[in-house]
Order: sequence, then structure tokens, then C-alpha cells
Amino acid sequence: MLLEAGISYGDNIQIEQRNGEIVLSKKEEIKLPKGISADFFEVLERNTNKHEETIRDLVDR
Repeated sequence: MLLEAGISYGDNIQIEQRNGEIVLSKKEEIKLPKGISADFFEVLERNTNKHEETIRDLVDR
């Protein structure tokens, strides 16, 4: 099953819960520009989720 998903030994994986199911996916390898910290996207996602309603309201303006 993992091979069908393109996941093999040594790959970094991401584990999420969606609609009551546990989803495993291969974590994308992203080369960050110089000066961008490794946790940049985690912080960005956390803040986006925290302020999702405000962001949606801005889009609707």
C-alpha cells in the first residue's frame, strides 16, 4: 500500500486527520531560499488557520 502511494523507507511523511480518517502522505521536499527558517511554512499555516475567518472576510470585500 505504501509503495502504491510512492512512499518508501527513509521518506519523510506527513500525518493528518481528515474527516475522521488518518491520512499519510509523502512530505514534499522544498528548498527554502537563504534566510527562510525551516519552520516557516508551519508558522504560516498555523497563523492562516488561526485567522481564517478574517482572511475570508478580506477576500469578500
